[in-house]
Amino acid sequence: MPIVAMLFWPRLLAGFTTPGGDNVTHVALAQVQRTGLCALHVEFCKYRGLYRQVGFPFLILSAIALPCWLIFRLYIRRALGKPLSARREMLLLTVVVYFLCVATLTLTPNRGSRARDAPARGIELQPNLASLTCSSAILPTAPNARMFCVQNAAGNVLLFFPLGLLLPLVLTRLRFWRGMQIAIALSIGIELVQYFSSAWGSYRSADINDVILNVLGACLGMVIVHLLRLRKTARPAVPRGQA
Repeated sequence: MPIVAMLFWPRLLAGFTTPGGDNVTHVALAQVQRTGLCALHVEFCKYRGLYRQVGFPFLILSAIALPCWLIFRLYIRRALGKPLSARREMLLLTVVVYFLCVATLTLTPNRGSRARDAPARGIELQPNLASLTCSSAILPTAPNARMFCVQNAAGNVLLFFPLGLLLPLVLTRLRFWRGMQIAIALSIGIELVQYFSSAWGSYRSADINDVILNVLGACLGMVIVHLLRLRKTARPAVPRGQA
């Protein structure tokens, strides 16, 4: 209460003192400063942990992979003897950056979740309806279980959603089911690497539910691209003279 009062009526509290003889305004100001510093420290630690877990590994991978990719594309241009399409090169570069993001988010050690995932490390081969639907009626009674389930499910879907968008754009003749096979193979490969990486303390586990959610995200992306293509081909051509 003194903190709120000090923020709105500091002059009214100037003459009051605490039972210990300290000025109320000074005490409230110290509480505000201490509370603010604690909040800033928590935010700083959170973003610092996020940078150490995601940002720094992504920068390291980018510093290694992007120059190699640039050298490879320059070699292809020299070997073909003809200029490359700038549009396609930007698209391919986007794919490379996307795969670097996926590798950073899925293959780097997840030490922050050691306490949560330590009992469940291993491999889960049976689909779990609670993990897929996040229904509060069938979720465990642990605190924040539903919030974590929703974040995990949404993250797995969104992780492969760009893949579903990029595959038909890069491979223009790719059929839908072949794209689904690529998404399934990539997701299973990631889960296997996560399973074997637990040997050196990555605190990750392989889960068939993650594969299902990954493939769902890729499926949504490919459906959107195919619908846009169908709409474009179904639109009647307008003569230039009437445009």
